[in-house]
Amino acid sequence: MDRKKITKWISKEWFFLVATFGLLSTSIYLKRFPKYSLNDFKVIYTLFIFLVIIKGLEKSHLIHNISLKLSQRKFLPQKLILFTAVLSMFVTNDVALFVMIPLTISLDIEGKTTLVILETLVANGVSSLMPFGNPQNIFIYYYYNVHPLEFIKTIAPFSFISLVLIMLASLKLRKNEIKDNIEVFTKHERKAYVYLYSFSPFWKFFHWN
Repeated sequence: MDRKKITKWISKEWFFLVATFGLLSTSIYLKRFPKYSLNDFKVIYTLFIFLVIIKGLEKSHLIHNISLKLSQRKFLPQKLILFTAVLSMFVTNDVALFVMIPLTISLDIEGKTTLVILETLVANGVSSLMPFGNPQNIFIYYYYNVHPLEFIKTIAPFSFISLVLIMLASLKLRKNEIKDNIEVFTKHERKAYVYLYSFSPFWKFFHWN
């Protein structure tokens, strides 16, 4: 294999290599490898599929176009925050931020730093409402076998208060208007609908009855 390709691969996958080295070195030192339960693999598998679906939606331009559509009218900060909140409940907080923060940064508006902070806060606060809103929730759901409705009922007050407080904090940004949107719409591909439909089997993982 070409040395340049190897160097490029190492520079691209350095975090994976460091993590693998850390796992092997600590395991050798402790003379045992970590044990993983079925719940651990369920969490990893669920997150992996989420990331694949979201990457597909990203490449098909659907989420990008939805976000840009929201940015064309008034109350831009509030709509971006609400979209981040809704997105985080269904595709995890991390994935929602992977989508929304680059979009927010690309928009030529004032107060972007504050807006990104509020998006981060709302993603972490509101995502906790759903059993699959973040990796911790997925683990708790599988480990304790909590009923989804009971889970939502317990977390709802916290998520609701978080959303209200963050929306109130965003009101000071309401006068910030978009100046020049350098982003353009790209017609999303039909396969975007296939990726959207791919979310439906995940609801079977959560026992609602």
